[in-house]
Amino acid sequence: MKFLASASAVRRLLAYLDEIGLDYRSADFPHIDRAIVASRRPLLVSARLIVDLLEASARSTGWDDFGLRYGQWLNLRGLDIISLAWQEAGSIAEWYALAQRYVHLENNSLQYSLLRKRNTAVLIHSITPAFQSSSTQSMQWMLTLTARVFREVVSPDSVPVSVEFMQAAPADSARFREFFRCPIRFGCARNALEVKRREFEQELPGHNPEMMDFLGRYLLEQAQKSPEEIEEVVARIILSELALGRTDIDLVANRLGMSTRSLQRQLKARGTGYADILKSVRLSILQGQRGLRPRLRLGQLADLLGFSDTTAVSRFIRNASPSNQGSTRNDMTEPPEGSLQ
Repeated sequence: MKFLASASAVRRLLAYLDEIGLDYRSADFPHIDRAIVASRRPLLVSARLIVDLLEASARSTGWDDFGLRYGQWLNLRGLDIISLAWQEAGSIAEWYALAQRYVHLENNSLQYSLLRKRNTAVLIHSITPAFQSSSTQSMQWMLTLTARVFREVVSPDSVPVSVEFMQAAPADSARFREFFRCPIRFGCARNALEVKRREFEQELPGHNPEMMDFLGRYLLEQAQKSPEEIEEVVARIILSELALGRTDIDLVANRLGMSTRSLQRQLKARGTGYADILKSVRLSILQGQRGLRPRLRLGQLADLLGFSDTTAVSRFIRNASPSNQGSTRNDMTEPPEGSLQ
């Protein structure tokens, strides 16, 4: 599968690099075609390019919090159409639902998922496992933008209940604390903002039902013009739901607006099945975890892969790694607490 993103995302990042006096043409940065940089047409570029640019920028500046700084600098009203929908939405929940469904049109390496609790909502931001090991700055940028949307449309004083980052704790987290103004945890199994549910669902004064209807129809039309293969769509939905422990085929079929039997028939016609795709997604997540620091503990990995307990994830890892038969220890998980390294 090719991971593509809007070229406008690259142009915005290059504008920020110019603002801070960083030359993207230096050897520290991946190659950027000048035609793409100069063009104002709605081109697509490799989503990997954006991820790599952010990481290269962090290395060149020495800023562990580069993604956070970039997210603070961006003009919220100068983003792509899905990001702009928050200005017209009846609630942040309505905007987030639109983003969940159509974010792949702007960047198909990204996924949004949502967990509603009694008093809070957890907004989970994910990236394809293929980019996981180099997504630190990308996730900082995404969570920062989402937090800024709350402050723009709910209240300038709006703060998350908590923030979770998969990345290791930076040497200096002062800017994180200053911006988010809430408990921040690093080395987690997901990248997420937990927010007050009443703020997430409250009616917004700028609601424009006619514009939201137009945006919904426009995005649907764009999605129909660029159809994905059914197995790619299923894999994307599974990836967005796994961390919530939701792996049921019925859920995926419902997200696709079809019956479970219809989905099974379509997958069979493509020479695959739901269980095969689920296994493939889990394997890709495991592969994406290799080399990451801090390493996840088995309990965290079970949550990430959508398993209900560590026994199930241990069995899956063992079966997925023939060379590790007889042991669940590998380079993706930390040993149990209290054990010898």
